[in-house]
Amino acid sequence: MEGGLKFVDVNGDNIIDARDRVPIGSPFPHFLWGFNNTLRYKNWDLNILAQGQQGGQLVNGDHNYNEARRFNKNVNNDNRWVSPMFPGDGKTPYFTNGENWMLTDYVVESATYASLRNVILGYKVPEAKSLKRFGINGLRVYASAENLLYLMGSNYRGINPEARSTSSEYASPLINGYQRGAFPLMRTYTFGIDINF
Repeated sequence: MEGGLKFVDVNGDNIIDARDRVPIGSPFPHFLWGFNNTLRYKNWDLNILAQGQQGGQLVNGDHNYNEARRFNKNVNNDNRWVSPMFPGDGKTPYFTNGENWMLTDYVVESATYASLRNVILGYKVPEAKSLKRFGINGLRVYASAENLLYLMGSNYRGINPEARSTSSEYASPLINGYQRGAFPLMRTYTFGIDINF
């Protein structure tokens, strides 16, 4: 059907059925990486935590649910096929043509990501007699940001590639890489004061 997903007759028998299914993708990354360091200059300190994953794929189960297909612009909306005159991006099918998207490679997406997970900038106030008068031996002010930068694989159309479904039938270690109903990562800013008495 025009505008819908196209299925491949893998075994060449002119019938699209379960015998045309092939294993694709892997939930296991090529490698995980991370970086954590604290830099100090005079009274200033800067801590940076970056972390990510290279390689691996996930099955984005959100594509199986009507509400996700309707509201996620990466899956539908502006890019979808509407008619031969308005074909969209040529990759995004229209809402449904009666086929199960979950049995296709259309829902297999990149699990690669890179995250600037945490940045903390602090300043230690020099010792002063006025602070000692109040019994304060040290004072440091700081600001921090979590999930300041988050980069995802180019073909990932969800909101959090780290999320995995691990309950009910997905609790089995034999099922890995299925994602559904992921929450977005929150960007958090914090300001604080450390006081040592």
